[in-house]
Amino acid sequence: MLAWLGILLFVVFGMSALAIDLSYLAVTKGELQNAADAAALAAISALKGGQSRKEAIDAAQAVAAKNAATGQSVQLAANDITFGSYDADSDSFEKENFNNASAVRVNARRAADAPGGPVGLFFAGIWGQTSADLEAEAIAAMRKRDIVIVQDITFSFLEEIEDAKVADAALVNQIAKQALAGDRVGIVTFNEAATKDLALTSISDEKQTVLNAVKKIKACPNSSQKNCAGTHIAPGLQSATSIFSTSTNAEKVLVLVSDGMPYPSNRRPLAISAADAADENNVNIFVVTLTQEKKGGSYGSGGADAEFNAGLVRGYGKAYETANAKELDDLLLKILQEMPIRLVQ
Repeated sequence: MLAWLGILLFVVFGMSALAIDLSYLAVTKGELQNAADAAALAAISALKGGQSRKEAIDAAQAVAAKNAATGQSVQLAANDITFGSYDADSDSFEKENFNNASAVRVNARRAADAPGGPVGLFFAGIWGQTSADLEAEAIAAMRKRDIVIVQDITFSFLEEIEDAKVADAALVNQIAKQALAGDRVGIVTFNEAATKDLALTSISDEKQTVLNAVKKIKACPNSSQKNCAGTHIAPGLQSATSIFSTSTNAEKVLVLVSDGMPYPSNRRPLAISAADAADENNVNIFVVTLTQEKKGGSYGSGGADAEFNAGLVRGYGKAYETANAKELDDLLLKILQEMPIRLVQ
């Protein structure tokens, strides 16, 4: 009887020991996952910010080290951080050259060949197991984007339109440089009416087509020409929103570039309604206002109203303004920094 009791106690103790160690490993796996998630986001943020490969790795390692697993700081080796691209449709990560990377994979490990070594166990030694290897993986990526540039071409923009085109082209080139698979760009121009100059077009396949469309943009040569007597932002927003009807599984971003405001004033509520309609279709609106032409200036009582235009921002968009047309390119490039990065795995 005592012999059976001894065997039973041994089994119960062994199962209890196993349960304790398994729980300990589950907690540790969660800690490693937190570190991997944070490190991946830090690395992709550095990548998006134009930092070097070393800076991105340093950022991931520094953030990981602020997390603990089994009471020890999580240490990442350089080869635990991989740069590449992520395909949302196939849910797959592919290693790429750093210059072409749009995603980062981080493996936070506790193993014999990892900086922190394996995870020590409490009681599993009675089964001949004194340690265990654990790994947590995280992938952070910049999601593919559909971006429509809505460019003001009213007469008041005539003297600065070439600067605006330089800014639009800089945005297109930077999107191409980021090499995020699936990115597309469309173009709408507007004065009192709107024109769809370019449907959403793949940057990776047809960048030059997009740049050629930018190059063809022309402002109204005089205010007496048809549709050139005032600024009507609403049709520009509406045309861009309709272009997004072909968007699937992509960030929808509208970039409004204007040096005025809806004029006459009865066009203001129409612009607000158009922005609301875009928001209902999950379109994020960024606004860049050139304030060089003040209200009541040489082009009449319209002029620039950056405060009103800022009220058209929707989603995670932001409003920017400058009185210097030469700074438009810097502002449009800032917009790319505001687009979200995501943990995808």
